[in-house]
Amino acid sequence: VDNLEPQIMEETSLSVGLEQTIPSSPGSHINSVTVRGNGKGGRAARDDEQRPLLSQKIAERERANKGKLSMILGVTLPCCLSIFSVVLFLRLGFVLGQSGYLQTILIVVLGYFVVILTVLSISAISTSATVEGGGVYFLISRALGPEFGGSVGLIFFVANVFASASNIIAFVEAVGSNVGKGGSLLKCEGSCGLPVSFWYNFLYGTAVLIFCLVVCLVGAGLFAKTTFIIFCAVMVSLASAMFSFGFKDETVVPVPKENTFISNATLLNYTSWSWNTFQRNLGTHYTEDYTNLGTVMTFQSVFAIMFNGCIGIMAGANISGDLKNPSVAIPQGTLLACGITFIIYAILFTFSAFTCSRELLLNNYNYLQYINALPPMITVGVFAATLSAA
Repeated sequence: VDNLEPQIMEETSLSVGLEQTIPSSPGSHINSVTVRGNGKGGRAARDDEQRPLLSQKIAERERANKGKLSMILGVTLPCCLSIFSVVLFLRLGFVLGQSGYLQTILIVVLGYFVVILTVLSISAISTSATVEGGGVYFLISRALGPEFGGSVGLIFFVANVFASASNIIAFVEAVGSNVGKGGSLLKCEGSCGLPVSFWYNFLYGTAVLIFCLVVCLVGAGLFAKTTFIIFCAVMVSLASAMFSFGFKDETVVPVPKENTFISNATLLNYTSWSWNTFQRNLGTHYTEDYTNLGTVMTFQSVFAIMFNGCIGIMAGANISGDLKNPSVAIPQGTLLACGITFIIYAILFTFSAFTCSRELLLNNYNYLQYINALPPMITVGVFAATLSAA
């Protein structure tokens, strides 16, 4: 058709519906074009044409976000669990006993200061433009370019592999110390419980790794459900520990079998709430770690251990492709997770400083289980924290 005029003449017929006549331009081979259709269809067509582009984009985004994760399920909960890891239940006594209460608070504040700087950098990148799939790799490549981004991303991938392996090892060790032969939760003396040896531990670790792989392969839906269940288990364990601090009377706690630094016949004091206990726990007392004899701890070494309980902020950014609104969820959800975990750490350190003697903190890192009204709850918390971090 040669050079149709942009103007369109419409003639409406009650019997037919809609009739459009397009007059021909001078010199055209076509005299006119008439299009007839029912009034309802024509009206719908005009409505579609007049619909604002923004509303169409919103509808498309809603369809694309169907089945994806919200800020809480996709960012806050995974970050909280990744930050806690095994440090939450098995290294609080080590940090507090070695550094004292004042330096412990300083270590936690310093660790979270470093973490917050990283979170702010992630927030700046994620809010500057639309965040696509690819997680941290996408953010790094956008900030540094594909060359540096690929190099740093490769290192980050290797770090995640080793981090997952270390958390699985912690899970297996918790299994052996709690429900293995002679475990702390078993009443029998070495006659019952799961077998513990190098190859049995390798088998348990392989089974846990396969479970983690299946959860990741199935997709975001199963990941969110698993994370929520594990988070609930950790919160119940923490609630039982805080409840026990408030109502547990003065008692003694045995020295664990793996502690060869002092005699296993020694009994460690849990003093309950005492101002004198808090005063004795204020200062530092750097000494050997009974799990690593021969090395005297320092501020740097204790900070290195505690800092592992502050990181884990990438758990939400790593699944940016599965989030409904990653540009909002990543910064807000990660900052919320940092605030929640910092408060919980501060409460646990304060409660422990007021109730646990220095000897107990230094010689039994699993003291939360022994002073708990329901000891198995701490074991559940250890399993849940290490499994989720892995």
